[in-house]
Amino acid sequence: AEGERGLAEALGFMGLSAYSSKKDLKTAQALFEESLELYRKHEDQWGIAFDFLQLGMLALTRNDDSLALSTLKQSMDLFHRLGDIWGKSRVSHILGELFLRQGNNETARYFFEQNLKFDEELEFKPGMVVALSNLGNLHRYQSEYSQARQYFEKSLDISRTYGIKETWGLGLYSLGLVALHQNRYSVAKQYFTDHFKTQKGSFDEVSAGILFLSQAAVSAGTDQLEQAARLSGAAQAIFETLDYRISRFDQAEFDRHIQKAREQLGTDKFEILANEGRAMTMEQAIACALEDDL
Repeated sequence: AEGERGLAEALGFMGLSAYSSKKDLKTAQALFEESLELYRKHEDQWGIAFDFLQLGMLALTRNDDSLALSTLKQSMDLFHRLGDIWGKSRVSHILGELFLRQGNNETARYFFEQNLKFDEELEFKPGMVVALSNLGNLHRYQSEYSQARQYFEKSLDISRTYGIKETWGLGLYSLGLVALHQNRYSVAKQYFTDHFKTQKGSFDEVSAGILFLSQAAVSAGTDQLEQAARLSGAAQAIFETLDYRISRFDQAEFDRHIQKAREQLGTDKFEILANEGRAMTMEQAIACALEDDL
């Protein structure tokens, strides 16, 4: 029996690894479901709650909101019965993201604030960073950019103070988006460049794609139109190969700037240059994106 419990735990961690490092949703789903079956067999309530949390997160990633909601509610009920604040905090975070995406801002705020309160109680700094960042996004989605910036700065400050390298990138990326929205291009460029540099230990393709997209937007905003088109192509080439999409809201922010380059160059010329970007190697595209000419 203990062996099967250990296996259930191992399967859960393998599922998390498949989800977070490779964005391999199918494998992650199968591993979580197998883990859940074993936890149910042994009536391990915490294990069941944990796997429901992961399956809820996967459903959210797949845009299956109704499945995400029902799975997360089951997870929350179990963690509540167990009196597990850490678990309730994690579920609050994912529920907040779900309601935020649906435009239900008040419910999203409730869950993000609950997430922050629980993690402050636990003094769990990485969780506080994420909760602050989510509250920042809530304000950003409501076009309250100065409030958003305050939450993101606080979030980044905790990451730096406590050396939480995994979450530095989150704050830098978010502050980059605020600066981009405000047309503060040199500031945005610096934030996005720093974001890439904090992420690139494993040379993650997602962070490279974000670098190309963000620098395409900055280039368009600073009248480097050909550079914008090439980097836009390089970003598209990467995202087409990944089972990953940045949020529609963020994509719209980048596109708003890149569209200027498309209009000024004309669609035909823009596409020719974008195809040049698609043909670049990863190293060439990174060198192009990091050119220090602002």
